Amino acid sequence: MDEGSLFKFGNWDQPTDALKNKNPKEPCINVGPKDFKFYPENGLLAIAGTRDNVSWENITNLPLTASFEQPQPGMRVAEDKDYRELFDNEDIEQGYGVLYGDDATETADHIRDVYGYDYNNATMGRGMRGCFVYNKNTGKNLFFPIGASSYGRRKETDNKNGILRYGNRTEYFPSPSVNDRHLFYDLFKRPGALYWYATHVQHSDNTFSIGWDINYFTFDFNNILESNVFKNGKSDALFVHCVVAE
Repeated sequence: MDEGSLFKFGNWDQPTDALKNKNPKEPCINVGPKDFKFYPENGLLAIAGTRDNVSWENITNLPLTASFEQPQPGMRVAEDKDYRELFDNEDIEQGYGVLYGDDATETADHIRDVYGYDYNNATMGRGMRGCFVYNKNTGKNLFFPIGASSYGRRKETDNKNGILRYGNRTEYFPSPSVNDRHLFYDLFKRPGALYWYATHVQHSDNTFSIGWDINYFTFDFNNILESNVFKNGKSDALFVHCVVAE
């Protein structure tokens, strides 16, 4: 159930370790703008499967016109068409909630346990928030986790590169511009996750998307435009979902 690493686009060699993709505020609730800083505080991210610790700036990405290579024979990164099959099929629906680890025997009472599963806490009845995609007739399902802190994205933007945050906003919406649009007031702290496509795709309206957006606040399940995750040739770090290659 571990959410896995966050990857810059096309780079299999420098996955950021899942334990470091957590906001140290636990449970990560009642957060404000000042809670979103670069963590770890030493500025170095552990690279999963190695002893390396690397700064955000030294983690590279491929250009947006490139593609993820197959991670291993018989596997590939999911593409737009794969997500579209889940989105367009009338028998497939989405639900948002918590998946518990195999050791859990009951639902947890403390938010730390409900949301905070990680590979160091895999035998404590913990769970993680995410999106369940399921066939309403057969019950077959997939689970897309959004991370232990519920922020499945590290951002390349705002001169605060590499901050763990799902939304594009960094502050509260100012009054009076927010007025009756209360849903927008604190978008900066809302939960969700982004998943890379294997490669970008052009749509009929001439826009390009390069990933899939799972918004745990609005329950949206749709593509994300490449302009949201690439800045001046540098990419955010997102989750990756792999499928069996045909």
